[in-house]
Amino acid sequence: MGKTIALSSCHVPLDTSPARLGELRRSDGAVGDMDELRCRAVEDGYLFVPGFFNRDDVMAARLSVLRSLREEGALHSDRDWRDSIAAPGVDMAFRPDLANGNREVEALLYSPQVMAFFGGLLGEPAMHYDYTWLRAVGPGNYTEPHYDIVYMGRGSQRIYTMWVPMSRITYDVGGLMILEGSHRLDELKSTYGT
Repeated sequence: MGKTIALSSCHVPLDTSPARLGELRRSDGAVGDMDELRCRAVEDGYLFVPGFFNRDDVMAARLSVLRSLREEGALHSDRDWRDSIAAPGVDMAFRPDLANGNREVEALLYSPQVMAFFGGLLGEPAMHYDYTWLRAVGPGNYTEPHYDIVYMGRGSQRIYTMWVPMSRITYDVGGLMILEGSHRLDELKSTYGT
């Protein structure tokens, strides 16, 4: 992790001891083995596949989102807009308007590569929703812990969601946190997770 950073979630300090906080298991080495990926998805409840996307495609999507944010004045005017520094006082989080109808974002998220990956994982042609949930979370903000199936299930349990960071994610800027084993918490799944 490098230098020590005080981590928090929802403004609550986190215990960062090795017994409580760790790295996600990487699956980039298993991308060609769908049987192995299915086993890992069942076992871990997620697949972490760094390097899956072409960096240029990610950057094209990122810049298209940042251009929209710059046009609406959401980026700091004294900084290079490509650094993605929020303007003082900007408070945002859920911004599907930045993704829906955005050619570069949709080309990244719904590319033949992505659809083939999920088709292989499911064992049949994959489909995607016609709506993209995009979060542009500013400094000091966070996304509450949640189960995606609650918002995206639409009657099916055969749903995979994909978290695609559009920049390098380090501990000091935030990231995705997964509660290990939460996909096996039957009480949570039968109450909140339905």
